[in-house]
Amino acid sequence: MSTKTDSLALAKEFAEDWYLELRGKSRVGQLKQERTFADAAKQFVREYVPLNVRRPKRLAAAD
Repeated sequence: MSTKTDSLALAKEFAEDWYLELRGKSRVGQLKQERTFADAAKQFVREYVPLNVRRPKRLAAAD
């Protein structure tokens, strides 16, 4: 998300409004639960080893 402004004051106001909106949604349970980066990292670790076994040259070049 971007405030799309060069004005620090307007950016702060936008960010505060957005934060307060999210905080209100959180209080009433309206925020959807999404996967975290930690969840994605764990899944990557589970899948990386099998991928590396199947295509070791391609993945080794990416390291």
